[in-house]
Amino acid sequence: MSKASSFSIIRLMTGIFFLMLGIIGLGIIKGDLGMFEFKAPGDFDWLPTVFAVVNMVCGIFLILWCFGVIPSNILSMGTLAITICWVIQIVLTKIVWGMKFNNGVQIKGDMSEWLLALVTELLILAILLPQNNK
Repeated sequence: MSKASSFSIIRLMTGIFFLMLGIIGLGIIKGDLGMFEFKAPGDFDWLPTVFAVVNMVCGIFLILWCFGVIPSNILSMGTLAITICWVIQIVLTKIVWGMKFNNGVQIKGDMSEWLLALVTELLILAILLPQNNK
């Protein structure tokens, strides 16, 4: 299997991941998002729905791209938008709402779960980044 086809499979799986994240986040099908659940404080209770829609659109975009439906001139702009949205989601969930900054920095909840989720989200980000360079 060539390097290009292996990476295409990884991109396809990432697209399916984003699509499922959006579908479950919107409640279209029942499921547990586990460490990927987007929890926002009361004033921002609408934000998980926005990110669920964005994730679903990102998933559809990546899947269509894998099957050659997305033209290459749109590819770089689309993947850049997906990457920016994913970075915003990481910053909000892991730093802004995932830490306390009163007397030093403290992780809300279990440190190992927070770190595992952060590393997983950064791995997904690493899958997205090479697409912007093509």
